[in-house]
Amino acid sequence: MYFSQVLIEKLLRCCPDIKKIYVLVRPKRGSRAQERVDTLLQDIVFDNVKAEHPGCTKKIVTVSGDIVDDDLGLTNEIMQQLVQDVSVVFHSAATVRFDEPLRLAVRMNIAGVQRVLNLCHKLPLLVSLVHVSTAYANCCLDEEIKEQIYPTSILPQQMIDAAEWMTDDTFDAIQPKLLGKHPNTYTYTKSLGEILLRDGRDEIPTSIVRPAIVTASWKEPLPGWIDNYNTATGLIAGFGTGFLKTMIGNPKTQLSLTPVDMTVNMIISCGWFNAVCKPKEVNVFHNICDQKNSVTIEAFLSRMKQTLAQNPMQAMVRVPSGKVTESLLWNKVLRFVYHLLPAFCIDCFNKARGKRVL
Repeated sequence: MYFSQVLIEKLLRCCPDIKKIYVLVRPKRGSRAQERVDTLLQDIVFDNVKAEHPGCTKKIVTVSGDIVDDDLGLTNEIMQQLVQDVSVVFHSAATVRFDEPLRLAVRMNIAGVQRVLNLCHKLPLLVSLVHVSTAYANCCLDEEIKEQIYPTSILPQQMIDAAEWMTDDTFDAIQPKLLGKHPNTYTYTKSLGEILLRDGRDEIPTSIVRPAIVTASWKEPLPGWIDNYNTATGLIAGFGTGFLKTMIGNPKTQLSLTPVDMTVNMIISCGWFNAVCKPKEVNVFHNICDQKNSVTIEAFLSRMKQTLAQNPMQAMVRVPSGKVTESLLWNKVLRFVYHLLPAFCIDCFNKARGKRVL
């Protein structure tokens, strides 16, 4: 919901003529879809827009559903409302877990796109469809990635069909061959989702936005706002509190960090572009940092250490520091010294005092 919060807030604040914003939300952990939206709207991120435009949140219509369900799980009543009202669709729902089982990743990132397209074809007022992919959808290619859709060795529909009838053992067995040079199921299924979108959109004006590593906001709705520990935030939390001291990776790897508000700005701009320019082809837009603005992991950790020296975290347990190494053996040694050994000593100390062992 983190990404959607910024998008919804921006639409409410900068597009006051919008009549309704339908938000597809799946029930989760005993909470109904409406309860999840009500909680979302209480976040500090909406304080400014509610002050500037009192009552604006009444434009938000909660739609209970799920992209893995047939017809997105929509009722006939809701479907009729969408047919009458919707002219622009922003699709960002996906699983972003790198280790997601392939079958579930296919259901969400490929079949989910198909279900959204099926809905779009039923909307007579639709003038724009914006799909959020990832800058790493084609990271398996040993060449400069251009703003175009690349072919794959298998068709999206074939993957959807295979996920329906293949057994788990068979699916798991062929996964390495299917992924090829793709590092995980996320990038693989996102690339197939782009192909499905291109081939199934018919004449719907469509754009694909490929953000890189989306992180905390730059300016809007609040500077530095974020509500999760994904991507770079997890590194800051782990190294910054002193819990994390070592990890596997190339310290010279460039991180293309993209503030969430800049990504949202591009998505909204693409929605406008589709509606006004009515492009014949699917346009792809990269939302990334160039070489000048990107930063290596090594430099990122160095700057983080300098910043935390002046602004330490409240939950800090050790001095912020850390190493990123490509050596599996050296990483194991560092893990033993900095992670396992201190944890063992703390457990022994707690056990001697009759306290709970972690």
